[in-house]
Amino acid sequence: MNKSLLTALALTLAAGGIGAHAIEVEEGQVEFGKRTFYGFFSRNNSYTNISGNVWGFTKQTFEAPYNNEMILQMNGQTAVYAAAAIDGVYYAMPYVFSSSMEQPTPLPMMEFNIHTGEWNYLGEWSEGLDEFFKPNDMTYDIKNDRLLAIGGAMQDYGLYEVDRTDGHLTRLSNVAAGGGVIACDAYGRLFSIGMDGWLYQWVYSNTSQTYRANQLVRVDGYTSMYSKQSMEFDHTTHKLYWAANCYNNPFNDKAASTRMIEITLPDKAPGANYTKNDKGYKVKYVGEVGYSGTFTGLYIPYTNGSFTAPGFATETAFTCSDDAKDVTLTFKAPTTTFAGETLDAISGYDIYRDGQRIDMVKTAIAPGAAGTYVDKNVTSGKHRYDVLFYNNNGDGPKNPIYAFAGFDRPAQVTDAAVKVGDDFKTTTITWTAPTHGYSGGTYDPAKTRYDIVRLPDNVKVATDLDKCTFNDNIRRLMRYSYRIIAKNESGETAVETSDFVAGNPIDEFPLEAEFTNPTALKLQWTALDNNHDSYTWLFGSDLGHAVFGDYEMAGEYIISPTSVIASMIKDADEWLIAPPAVFEAGTDYKVSLKMRTLTPEIVKVYYGPRISPEGMTEIAEFTAQRPVYNETNQMLFQTYECDIPEAVKGTTACIAVQIATPVVREGDNAYYSYLQLGGLTIDEGKAAGIEDVTATAPANTISFNGEILTINGEFANAALYNINGARVMTIDTASTSLSGLAAGLYILNVDGRSFKLTCK
Repeated sequence: MNKSLLTALALTLAAGGIGAHAIEVEEGQVEFGKRTFYGFFSRNNSYTNISGNVWGFTKQTFEAPYNNEMILQMNGQTAVYAAAAIDGVYYAMPYVFSSSMEQPTPLPMMEFNIHTGEWNYLGEWSEGLDEFFKPNDMTYDIKNDRLLAIGGAMQDYGLYEVDRTDGHLTRLSNVAAGGGVIACDAYGRLFSIGMDGWLYQWVYSNTSQTYRANQLVRVDGYTSMYSKQSMEFDHTTHKLYWAANCYNNPFNDKAASTRMIEITLPDKAPGANYTKNDKGYKVKYVGEVGYSGTFTGLYIPYTNGSFTAPGFATETAFTCSDDAKDVTLTFKAPTTTFAGETLDAISGYDIYRDGQRIDMVKTAIAPGAAGTYVDKNVTSGKHRYDVLFYNNNGDGPKNPIYAFAGFDRPAQVTDAAVKVGDDFKTTTITWTAPTHGYSGGTYDPAKTRYDIVRLPDNVKVATDLDKCTFNDNIRRLMRYSYRIIAKNESGETAVETSDFVAGNPIDEFPLEAEFTNPTALKLQWTALDNNHDSYTWLFGSDLGHAVFGDYEMAGEYIISPTSVIASMIKDADEWLIAPPAVFEAGTDYKVSLKMRTLTPEIVKVYYGPRISPEGMTEIAEFTAQRPVYNETNQMLFQTYECDIPEAVKGTTACIAVQIATPVVREGDNAYYSYLQLGGLTIDEGKAAGIEDVTATAPANTISFNGEILTINGEFANAALYNINGARVMTIDTASTSLSGLAAGLYILNVDGRSFKLTCK
């Protein structure tokens, strides 16, 4: 992701000492390369089964790590900081990412079964933590049966144990220098890799109650971790794998790709710690995992048997009987070995419930054969079943099936949507009814009813609905959403709709965007990242001080070449839409924009019948100019105005501003923008023309007779610019001849106020 998401990672990874030797990275194939591994892409340019730069959990093989198959796609703004899997079940710490310059919003810890495809939220992992806390990585400690995470904020980092039931983090230790990605081997030893490419073992000290980072070896050529990444052991081979995303690497791609590195550790007794003097460290480059992709949550399935033992079952599922007493498991026997080769024979299989064996099938079965098991009179609640196949070469891996016995509450509704009426005062809420229970238990859709709660006023607007639609009336103009609650006698689930603005349209002017209060701004104004590249409007930051030397509050559009991901960024399409307003017939209205920018930016003004880019009609286009400074070297805001057309008068409409600057990919301004919108006002009156215009301070009367430009009154700075922002001339007299000026549109700036001139 962008650098704002990398702070915790970068600060955690301190360089180690001097003295150990770098290990040269060889190239070669991984043993038994047809085996699969899994992870989460926050972005990636290519998948084998879907198109687009999307986010989600994937699987791939060691011999072809670039062939990523999406197995659980998330929406374009939901990613995970860190994740780890236990026997095929992921535990992940997700977040919503809405802007490249804003803090992500944590979501509850999620559980995802890669075998069944089922997933759900468990609990608030971020509860009680600093708002800037970010997990860097997670790993599963098999020996001690615990899920570990590393993370922190503001240079306060620690190692945490993660509660698998609700996501709660319990701090175990402060973290000494050494690494921000972690992995635990089968014997409980904890390892990390640092920003400098060194491999460390963390050894716990009972005296200091913290971990000491023992420097081991350096992975030659891989330094400066750039983005989210992950590391994990293959517990079948005991080798360590690092999905590396480093700015400095042998391919000189500046972290464009995630690359898989295999690390072989020397043979050591289970209780012994590693040292830099041990012999036998080896490092191998396996291949590219994803281009322009951040890959976290690396998981490598393992078995206690051999590579020629049966592999994974397929089509695992469960159902609960109508009387909620019995659980039926269904599955298909594996067709490949654990190594991914064709499977010749299966000697039998065992079935476990909650760790206890409940069935044994000791007769040979054909690979791919369907299997069924009915577990009768099961205690109500959630149970874990494991199906384990074996042959003469040993046991295969576990195939977990999480089943729910008993009557179940409804699953969450889907397709929840809100349509705002043309009058902006009515809404229609629709959704699709759940067809199954939340946990997969016994469920009767006919018994489901719905409550609707309007937020944020928390008003229950409907109770016990038996249909999937509802109409609401809203008076106060502000931003709302709805919580749709599906319920039955076993419980309830809830889903919240996307937010929207509705209520009585504004009928008093001026209508102004209050950039000094971002919270109030969001209550009625709508900002949209319409190209979905995550680089969009930013409100309430203090970044302008470093650039402009003051603390003017503004809406900002910022692209920095130091944080932009070239493959992600698109031509600007960022919208700021005003709340609906009533425009009276026979009254003149204008739109005023106060802007300053470091680079030329194209800004357009629109009107439309609803709070959406769809259906908008363009009113005007401006090119916000290059910087203009006063005598104290302060960059000035310039004013751009346009009239609202006759078609809007006598209607209720929304005025919108769009940044529409094409991305610059070459030259001095490549991937660079900084625009401040210091004021957006919709008011009665005519836009400032070039004749008889009165500025507010100081007072000027500006006239232009086609050749002579006259500025009456005192002024400190005046200049004429072309539409591309280049200065044409400095104006230092009250009366200036413009003869010889080429025909076209120009911008006159007088003490920070801007006016259009058209030379014919």
